[in-house]
Amino acid sequence: MLKLAQEKLSAGDFDMVAKAVPGAQKYLDKAKSLGAYTGAVNNAAGLNGALAKLGIPPETAAKFMPMVTNYVGKVGGPKVGALFKSALSS
Repeated sequence: MLKLAQEKLSAGDFDMVAKAVPGAQKYLDKAKSLGAYTGAVNNAAGLNGALAKLGIPPETAAKFMPMVTNYVGKVGGPKVGALFKSALSS
């Protein structure tokens, strides 16, 4: 989810999102090292593909994605939450 947001948002906007997620860069690095992505994720289908490589089926992802977006909004504020959510839905 962070990778897709990183791709879709401007650097400054992504920095605000990353600041709301403690250890964001570690999560990006770990997902890459586990083979979740090797290049761009591009869109929701790419995100589902990356999650599937980690053993997370779309049904499970659909359950936790709203929780993550809500968390980012609570910690980072409404603007940051809206930025994150828009990046994931584009």
